[in-house]
Amino acid sequence: MDLQAITDVIEIKDGGEKFVRPIYAGNAICTVSTIDKIKLLTIRATNFDNVKADATENYQVEAVECDEILAKLKSKFVENIVTKSEINSSFSKTRTNPLIK
Repeated sequence: MDLQAITDVIEIKDGGEKFVRPIYAGNAICTVSTIDKIKLLTIRATNFDNVKADATENYQVEAVECDEILAKLKSKFVENIVTKSEINSSFSKTRTNPLIK
């Protein structure tokens, strides 16, 4: 995608041009921006107010067709293989892993 990801956004400023995020394990807060036209963000939802189910605000929504874009990618998902080690199997079974039975 050739975009700079901005992670753990806790506040959006200047009409979506600047983003506040924690750094140093949450001990400091910084404001960052990007010159990318498309913004790739991960959001800490707990820092934003919930929207009521019956809210009447008109939020802009844009549908995007991705099939053509995905077809041009140079990589693709092939398969997911899960293996179970025979070494220390008694230890691994004590863990709460839904993949180990």
